[in-house]
Amino acid sequence: MVASLPATLLNVALFQLGWFCCVLGAAHGLAWLGPVVSSAIALFYLWRNPNWGREARMLIGIVLMGTALDSVLVSAGLIHFQGAVWPQPWAPLWISALWLVFGVTLTRSMSWIQSHPIWAVLMGVVGGPLAYAGGAALGAAEFLAPKGAAIAALSLVWGGAMLALTFFSAWAMPRAGGRVAA
Repeated sequence: MVASLPATLLNVALFQLGWFCCVLGAAHGLAWLGPVVSSAIALFYLWRNPNWGREARMLIGIVLMGTALDSVLVSAGLIHFQGAVWPQPWAPLWISALWLVFGVTLTRSMSWIQSHPIWAVLMGVVGGPLAYAGGAALGAAEFLAPKGAAIAALSLVWGGAMLALTFFSAWAMPRAGGRVAA
C-alpha cells in the first residue's frame, strides 16, 4: 500500500499505543487493557476498509500464528509472560492482542516489506528481540533462558516469522494498485 504520510504516522502511533497498553497493562496487573485497546484499533481500521472481511480473516490468521509462536517460546522455556489468564504454556491474551495490532501494520505502515522480503527478515532478526527485551525491561516478560541465548533464538524465530507474515499478508490482502484503505 502506498499511504499518505499522515495515515502512515497514525498507523505507527496507534501500533505503539497498542503495544504499550499491552505491555504496561500486563506488567501492572491490568492485562485486560491491551486487548481492549488493540481490539478498538483493529476495529477502527476494519471499519475504514471496504475489504474488511478479507482483512479480518487475515488478522485472525496472524493472531493464531503469532499466539502459537509465542506459546512455543513459552513451552521451550525461553520466556515467561506476566498476566496469563490460562495456564502455561499458552501465551496470555495480551500477547494475542499484540499480534492483532501488529497485523494491522502489515498492510499499512509496513506494507512496503511485501515487495522487500529481505528487509522483512532483517526487521525480524533485529526488531523481534528488541520488542521482547523492551517488554521484559518494562516488567511484562522474563527471559528464562540465558539472555544471550534467548535473544539469539528470538532473532532466528523472528526472522522466519517476518518472512512468513510478509508472504501471508501479501497473499491475504494483495496490494491492488498499491492501495489499501489507510
